[in-house]
Formats: sequence, structure tokens, C-alpha cells
Amino acid sequence: WYYGSSYSKCVELRESRQALRSAISKAADSSTGSFSLGDVMPGQWDEVRIVQAHRPGQVPLNCPFGWDLQWRERQALIEAGKYTIIGFFAGGQFERYIEYRGDWAVFDEPPKSISRSAARFAVTQPASAGEPFTLKLDQ
Repeated sequence: WYYGSSYSKCVELRESRQALRSAISKAADSSTGSFSLGDVMPGQWDEVRIVQAHRPGQVPLNCPFGWDLQWRERQALIEAGKYTIIGFFAGGQFERYIEYRGDWAVFDEPPKSISRSAARFAVTQPASAGEPFTLKLDQ
């Protein structure tokens, strides 16, 4: 019972990140080559903020037992400059976040704030194996 709430939150974070990763892969393989973040991320959010190479001042949730990112994995991403935080807001109030791996995908110069309706990203395949996808705001 002690870990019940942590387990739920950790699994939600992992599933959200995996849903985004899946949407990126599908868009890269599709004829449109883009996806809407609003279609992928649940909730009533109306604004998203993306911070790449994030160095957190707050300590994100540490997820034990492989439920999601553990402290060491997160630290390695931070030290490599590949730790991305994607925050979702409703009416200017923080709703939720997901952590994303910059070694999977890199956002190309995202603005400070993006409305839900404008949060559509074009996906560019990596130039070589092992490189991240590039996501650019699709305008």
C-alpha cells in the first residue's frame, strides 16, 4: 500500500512518454510526417512548455523498481544535456509534466509557450542510426 500512489504516478509518466515516442515514430513513417501533441497527451491542458537540456532545481519523482526513470538514468541524461521536461498547463496553472529523453527526439527551437491548437510537430528522421528525431513546430 505504501507505494500505491508512487506506482500510479510513475506508470502514468512512463505511459505518457511512450505514447509520445510512438506518435513520433508513426509520424516519421507516415505520409504527413507530423503529429498533434493534443491528440497524444490527455487532459484539459491548453498550453505546453518545453524545456530542453533542463537542469532541475526541484527533484522529480524517483520511480523505483523500473516503474519509470530512476535517479541514475535521469542524472545521466541531465549530465549529457539530454533531459527534456514537457509541462502542460490549463489557464496558466501547472497541470502535469512528462520527462523526455533528448537522445530519442530533439525539439527544434520550441517557443517558450505553445497553445494546444498550435502544438503540431513535423518529424524529421535522424541522419544516421543512433541519432534523435528532430521535431519542429509545424506551422
